[in-house]
Amino acid sequence: KKYINFWLRDYENEIRANALGNFRDLLGATAKNPAMLLYLDNDLNTAPNSPGAKGSFKGLNENYARELMELHTLGIDGGYTQDDIVTLARIFTGWGVDVKGQKGAENGFFFNNNRHDQSEKIFLGHKITANDIEEGKQALDILATHPATAHFISYKLAQYFVADRPPSSLVDLLAKKFLASNGNIKIVLDTLIHSQEFNNPEYYHQKFKTPYQYVVFLVRTAGIQNPNFKRIQGMLSQLSMPMYMCTPPTGYKNTQAAWLNPQAMLQRIGLATAIANGALNRDYHIQYQKLEDNFGNLSPRTKEIIAKSPPKLRSALILGSPEAMYR
Repeated sequence: KKYINFWLRDYENEIRANALGNFRDLLGATAKNPAMLLYLDNDLNTAPNSPGAKGSFKGLNENYARELMELHTLGIDGGYTQDDIVTLARIFTGWGVDVKGQKGAENGFFFNNNRHDQSEKIFLGHKITANDIEEGKQALDILATHPATAHFISYKLAQYFVADRPPSSLVDLLAKKFLASNGNIKIVLDTLIHSQEFNNPEYYHQKFKTPYQYVVFLVRTAGIQNPNFKRIQGMLSQLSMPMYMCTPPTGYKNTQAAWLNPQAMLQRIGLATAIANGALNRDYHIQYQKLEDNFGNLSPRTKEIIAKSPPKLRSALILGSPEAMYR
C-alpha cells in the first residue's frame, strides 16, 4: 500500500484528462491505474489454480470487482448478484502492478497471464470467451453501456450540480442522453446545464459546500495571492476532509447531511475569521468592499448584521455568512 501515493497524482491527472470525454475511456483509465489496483487489492487477485498462485497471490480478491459495479458503474441497486461479483473478479485476475518497473509495464500497469483465470465465463448474461486481458476490456464495455450505469452516473451528476435529491425527471433525461451518446460525458453535462431543472430557481443555492469547496471558495472570493497550502491542508483536516484520506472507497459525500452540524459550523466560522485576518498570507490584505462585490448575493438580513458590526469583523462575517455555505 505504500506505493499508492506514488501514483495518486497520475491517477488524478488521468481522471481530469477524461472527465469530459467518453465514460468508457474514463473507466478504462481508472481500471488500469496502479493507484486503483493497489487500493482495491486487485494486484493480489489471482486464479486459485493458476501457475502464479503462490506466496501472496493465493486466490481471488473481489474488492475491485465489487466496487467497480457498486461505486463506479451500476450502483448498489444495479441488478447484479454475488455470482456476478465473483465472475468479474475472475475476469480481472492478473490485472496488477509492476511496482519496481522491471517488467516493461504500461505506466505501472502489468497484466500477469500466469495469474489469470483462463476459463470461459458468463457475466451479466454475456458470454466471456477466455481471452486473457481482452476479457477485462469486454467487461468494461458491458458495464459502460449498461442502462443501470447510465442511471447511476446521471444521478451522481444531477446530485452534484443540482440538488442532494435531484428530480427524477432530470435523472431520466440525462440517462437517456448518456445511452444515446454512448456515454459522452460532455454531451450529458451540456444537457444538464440547459435543462429546465438546472435553471429552475427552486434549486438555486441549494447545495451545501463540502469543506473542500468551502475552503477553495474562501481563497478565491477573498482573492488571496500565493496562499499557504500547508495551512489549507490543515484546515481541510480540521473540517474532517483531509485530501486523499477518505477511509471508505465511496469517497467523500457531497450532501448537506454529511457536513452540516453545529461543530462544523463553528469550525468554518473560526477558519473564516482566521483567513480574514491573514492566516493564509500575512502580506495580503483582504479588502472588504471588493469582497462584498465578489460575493454578490448577500441577503438583506446578512447585510444589516454586517453594517452594524465593527469594520474589522466585516470580512470575516461575509466569509462565514450563511450565503457563503451554499453554492
